[in-house]
Amino acid sequence: MKNLFLALVFASLNILFFTHTPSQAAEGQCAVANGSSCDGATADALRIKLYKLALCTEKPTYLDDSSCVYLFNAATPMTLELSIGSQLPLVQDQISIPKNVYTHSLMLIDKAVDVKTTVNLADGRTCWTDGDDIPFYFKTHLFMNQPSYPVTCGAVPNPQWSTQNFLSLDATNKRLNQTTADNSIDLYLLNDLTTAANVDQGNDPEHGVPYLNSDANYVWGVQTFNQPVSVDANTTNIDLGFRLTEALSLKYSQDFPFFTCGYPWCAVGVTISNFEFLVSAQ
Repeated sequence: MKNLFLALVFASLNILFFTHTPSQAAEGQCAVANGSSCDGATADALRIKLYKLALCTEKPTYLDDSSCVYLFNAATPMTLELSIGSQLPLVQDQISIPKNVYTHSLMLIDKAVDVKTTVNLADGRTCWTDGDDIPFYFKTHLFMNQPSYPVTCGAVPNPQWSTQNFLSLDATNKRLNQTTADNSIDLYLLNDLTTAANVDQGNDPEHGVPYLNSDANYVWGVQTFNQPVSVDANTTNIDLGFRLTEALSLKYSQDFPFFTCGYPWCAVGVTISNFEFLVSAQ
């Protein structure tokens, strides 16, 4: 028992948001002269439902996590609502973690991610999420009868939570080797804890519009550290960060034949285009 006790480090577990130098888009300098999208906008806040978080000594899969030590693991998710600069404890009590060098981390969250943001555009407009759900496909012509758009533009911002359901990743159930300055990330969509989601995405040749069929319920991610995380007797905090800066893409459409928004290009939607998490030890 003495050896086991000495092999454990007692630490607190926090969750926070990390940032980096914003691009022009993140500072509201995104031109929309030729439409399409404004990439690199910054979210004011995210809201996720967390099921699992672990540190691993080898790269895990969703079928084999035997190399991992769980920092949080619950059948009922914890809802986390955070903004840039915020920090809160993920668990109220200290946790014990075996001393080791950890090369990977894993995370499991619900497919539904809420986002709230306000974006100031270079052409003078201010746009914000208005509470409507973020659809898979934005119908951009008037006659296509999309009931509502998750973005409103005007003079007085009133940002609300809009929900994006991750039902597809690059038209499949996975996104591999998403590389950042700190790590690389693999994301998978799961139907249940041991089954990959079925994703059928393409274009309807008869109607010329995209379609999506998906049974995804979870987003499972594994992070490979560029610099392994060492947990030793001096470790007091394990931090989980989520990226907010430059994480969104604001979508535009030339809403002809009528400029219904007062501009040649109308904002029709926002998507979470860069999903990144990072675990560190201090």
